[in-house]
Amino acid sequence: ERGMTTITAVENILVRVPGTDSSGAIVVTGHYDSVPTSGGAADCGSCVVTVLETLRVLQSGPALKNDVIFLFTDGEEVGVTGARGFVMDHPWAQDVAFYMVFEGYGTGGASMLYVASPQSGELVASALGAGTMPTGYSFLHDIMWALAGNTGSDLDAVVAAGKPGLAFINLSVGGAPAYHVMADAPAYLNPGSLQHHGANAVGILRQLGNADLPAIESAPDAVYFNVLPGVVVHYPGALALPSAGLAALLYIAVLVMALRRRAATLGGIILGALALLVSLVAATVAVTLAWWLLRLANPNWHIVLLGGWYGAPWYFAGFVALALAVTAGCFLLLRRWFSLGGLALGALAWWSVLALLTARSLTGFSPLFTWPLLAMLLAAAWALWQPAAAQRPWPRTAALALAGIVTLVLVAPVVYVLAVYAGRMEAIMGQPAAALPIPVAVLAFGLLLPQIDFLAFGVSHKDAKGTKGHEENRKEGARGEGRGASLERPSSAAGGEGRGENGWVLPVAALAVGVLCLGVAVLQSGFSAEHPKTNTVVYELNADTGAARWVTVNDSLNGRGTRAQLDAWTVQFFPLGGEEIEYNPWLAGWFVMARPALAAAAPVAPYTPSAVTVLEEDTVDGARRVRLGITPAEGVLNSQIIVENPDALRALVVDGVPYDLAANGAPGIQVVVSSWPAAGITLEATLAGGEPLRLTVQDRHLGLPSFAELPITPRPDWMAPAPLGDLADSAIVRGSFVVE
Repeated sequence: ERGMTTITAVENILVRVPGTDSSGAIVVTGHYDSVPTSGGAADCGSCVVTVLETLRVLQSGPALKNDVIFLFTDGEEVGVTGARGFVMDHPWAQDVAFYMVFEGYGTGGASMLYVASPQSGELVASALGAGTMPTGYSFLHDIMWALAGNTGSDLDAVVAAGKPGLAFINLSVGGAPAYHVMADAPAYLNPGSLQHHGANAVGILRQLGNADLPAIESAPDAVYFNVLPGVVVHYPGALALPSAGLAALLYIAVLVMALRRRAATLGGIILGALALLVSLVAATVAVTLAWWLLRLANPNWHIVLLGGWYGAPWYFAGFVALALAVTAGCFLLLRRWFSLGGLALGALAWWSVLALLTARSLTGFSPLFTWPLLAMLLAAAWALWQPAAAQRPWPRTAALALAGIVTLVLVAPVVYVLAVYAGRMEAIMGQPAAALPIPVAVLAFGLLLPQIDFLAFGVSHKDAKGTKGHEENRKEGARGEGRGASLERPSSAAGGEGRGENGWVLPVAALAVGVLCLGVAVLQSGFSAEHPKTNTVVYELNADTGAARWVTVNDSLNGRGTRAQLDAWTVQFFPLGGEEIEYNPWLAGWFVMARPALAAAAPVAPYTPSAVTVLEEDTVDGARRVRLGITPAEGVLNSQIIVENPDALRALVVDGVPYDLAANGAPGIQVVVSSWPAAGITLEATLAGGEPLRLTVQDRHLGLPSFAELPITPRPDWMAPAPLGDLADSAIVRGSFVVE
């Protein structure tokens, strides 16, 4: 981070099992550290168990050809420092051919290959072929690298070192709220998720452990996705653009055919494209507004969580249903005057453009747009080419169902994963983000306009009976002027034949389902040991002035501010209420995000700040050089050392490592000690002649101080510390130090 450098003392645990004729070493790794607010079962006790049990299985069977290193890393939660230490400093790292990294996010979900190192297409193919019930989606690879810029796992250190690797994670909408809270406990961890991690590790290790590892060459990123549980389609990313190009050419062919056969008009196509865009914006706004109102009204959703809120599967299902109601309603309004063909082809225009764009820039996303588009275009081409057959109920139903299944298989996982990450994005951004998956859902509904039309109106009376009109349409089609039944008339043309007011049953039913799901979500948002109410109290002491205060910051930015801060546990620290303040809970400076909080005076506890000692002081070329030793006070978990006058610095060396002032100097400088080395650290500053060095040392002690006059009642089992890793249930002690 700009203006920040981090020091972390880590202890990795390594076991190396020699192979019989090794062509390189394989690393199986997971991190054993967690955060103070978490039970750490999934993140990442499950990783430790996976690595440990894989070691046990390996030792109980025949020896592998290649060496295997089992690496239990420290410090993943504070900048993947344990993994960085291994890849940068450990001699075994030079022998490694590739890494398998295991992660956990929430208490359930399949073990999913969610990201790989760049240019690892061949390694991905080998791993997917060797895994047990493999699960993987290349769009997640693009989300991590192209959009987020990192994987959020130890794989970041692997890639920074230029090594290939794969990372597996479990994700679930219902389990994600347990992320970094005490509900991430063994009692609530899905054993199937843990078993799947282990099965993947063993399967891949048994195959690649006997492979010629240098023969697994660097290859362009692969495209991969599940079509059934355990069935993964994968192909080189180089095929993404030709596939999308084929879909675009087929779209043009269908467009020309529809215009020539009068199944669509240019105006209807343009209106269809605009209608889908309007539906997308309207549905996104509607869901965002609905979520904002629901959160405002329901105090159970005011608490601080990083993985979404309780009842998430229900409210996301409700929001998708609401998006369907908006999209279907918009379509039905236009369907009274415009043909299905024009509206559907207008919607498909967006899919053609997105297929080409993703194939060019976000290859992992390309199958999301290419294959559903191809499936729908093939159905449309068949309907235009064989209008008589397309008017028959069963062939028409089969064609629509097949295209719908292809769309569902590819779109549903994207919507699901975006729903998982929406809660985390909302917690970080402080803005309603529940609509994150809605644009993808609305695009899918636009693709499925023929299916929506079919569900809304069914097969018209005339179509179903196969009457004279049916035969006339067939003859017109033979002359090149017919209209495929699935692409023809506006709804008003059918009059009383099934395409009238009854069509509104679909959007009304979708709206009713959405409201019902949201109601269930509200009922599911209550608190228990598995779904605890999170809250936070912080003790702050200014060691210079002796002033102390309690601070509580419990409300997300979408709640009701300070009105929601006090509850049955936090009120004991604020018997007279408190002063309304704004407070940034990310003390280390990872984020700058002021939240509503309450503060009240507190007794003074006997804390002292970490010690700062002048070890050396001299003058070099007219500049003043000061070398300091900083050792932590007893009980300190971590610290921030802030240089208050960075403009006076000419050079800075942090524990023997030069700090790049030109790249990282302004507007401030802080040294974050995430985990203290036993001997403390050194700080060497070169200053302009005569300038003092001004430091603030901010120490964190885990746990709140106790006072005879203020006995602290423990939380009930349905409450837990909020996942604010920098301060939850901590004492923060600040002291200043000046070298004149």
